Amino acid sequence: MTHAAGLLNEPGLLEDAVRYADLLAEKIDTDDTYDLLGGSAGAIMALQALHAVKPEAGALEIARRCGDHLLSGITRTEYGIGWTKLGITSRPLTGLSHGNSGFALALMNLAQATGDERYRKTAEEALAYERVFYSPEARNWPDLRDFYTKDQAVDPNTRVYMLAWCHGAVGVGMSRVRLSDLMDDPHLKEELEIALATTLEHGFGRNHALCHGDLGNLELINLAAHRLASASLKAQMGEISGSLLDSIRREGPLCGVPLAVETPGLAGMCHMLLRLAEPTLPSILVLDPPGLPND
Repeated sequence: MTHAAGLLNEPGLLEDAVRYADLLAEKIDTDDTYDLLGGSAGAIMALQALHAVKPEAGALEIARRCGDHLLSGITRTEYGIGWTKLGITSRPLTGLSHGNSGFALALMNLAQATGDERYRKTAEEALAYERVFYSPEARNWPDLRDFYTKDQAVDPNTRVYMLAWCHGAVGVGMSRVRLSDLMDDPHLKEELEIALATTLEHGFGRNHALCHGDLGNLELINLAAHRLASASLKAQMGEISGSLLDSIRREGPLCGVPLAVETPGLAGMCHMLLRLAEPTLPSILVLDPPGLPND
């Protein structure tokens, strides 16, 4: 609603956003999901977007409550800290949608907005946990969800590696693009370079979806090309975009579900196509606030 208010020039939609923020505040203590996709971490990003355009709405204070909820929900392991999601994992995950990249991104945004060092320290610890599981051989971060195997944490030979926004190098790379503006960490640049190389080599040619398909993976190249002011990445971005458009025209949109059955996920594809046409449209995959341009 916050984004729609600006994009459609409908300030009344901000009042709807404020009402939703108040409803959200009532649910924080019941959140056992925690993550960027469906929990307090994602709520922090949405609330900060509202705060950026309507600071009097009290959204930042609700975001603080989400941050404190995250701090109280930490799972501590022999490998470091993270969060577990009921029904998906018994251990903290890597990656952006459910994993520590997403938690670190949310907490660092909150640390910058509030000056609260507790959030910064926890974000740093979350990244440290994620780095334990990085595989130099795969040049990727594993998907540690329980439905693969519960032995992954102790047996690297059983690990599964995705290459998408949700799990794996693509989402990790996106987090590193935005975290580079929020913290001084010498590892971020190297991790971004690894994520880019792995994505460019193996990340295209499956389907067109935003969550775990080519258009979502393209967003990493897009974000990094502008963050690094890289002419080479911009050129590769143009080549991949052209190839994807040809594929969509030729085969139709291929959704990221079995047999590429068409789903409402087409909305995600349309979002990225709009991003290609109008780069100042904020990225939904890293939950950018309104008005944050690429350049």
